[in-house]
Amino acid sequence: MENFEEVIRSPEFRFLIEPDRKKLTVHTGVVQNLSPPLAVLMNNGRMKESLSGTAAIEDIEEATFIAFREFGYHGRYKTLSRGDEGNSDDLSADGYAKSIETESIEARRWAQFKSIRFTEKAALPSSNPDFLTHAKVYVFGTRYLIDSLREKALKSLHRDLCEFQFGSQTVSRILDQLEYAFQNTGRQEPDRYYSLRMMVIECRMQGKVFD
Repeated sequence: MENFEEVIRSPEFRFLIEPDRKKLTVHTGVVQNLSPPLAVLMNNGRMKESLSGTAAIEDIEEATFIAFREFGYHGRYKTLSRGDEGNSDDLSADGYAKSIETESIEARRWAQFKSIRFTEKAALPSSNPDFLTHAKVYVFGTRYLIDSLREKALKSLHRDLCEFQFGSQTVSRILDQLEYAFQNTGRQEPDRYYSLRMMVIECRMQGKVFD
């Protein structure tokens, strides 16, 4: 972050997060060159939120806002972890079989998926990542026009999907991700590379997730 001392000397702004209005503070200098909508909300001196130094965002989870705040101060955020559960299973136990031709097609698709490149670095990893961490951060970044945060979220999701060992018992994790993407994003996303929807659809189609 440029001019860190100047940022931490800027006024603190209070955000009331989730329906129970948990209070989280951010220095106004953090968003000045990061998010135009938040900069206006916090700094324009005319809106009631700017005048009171407080704004309510009840439809954003606390963990997502903390990830945004960490990114604002440090340029990164930490991937949340799921509970201790297996992340793979023996597909042969389910009697799943594929032809050599099908496996070859899926291998090519998987190689293409893994070859996607991003300019942003990924978030701090987790040994058992919660994929929805990145999806929710992506949606936050899209809403508040934080391009670098949105791309970091996509890069992080891509990394975790590429490293995850998928199986029939874990398919729900991708289906949850797909449902969230379609409920919270539009068909036309402003990313230069992939949208959240496209990222999850590509992973679903390339054969690593089974019916």
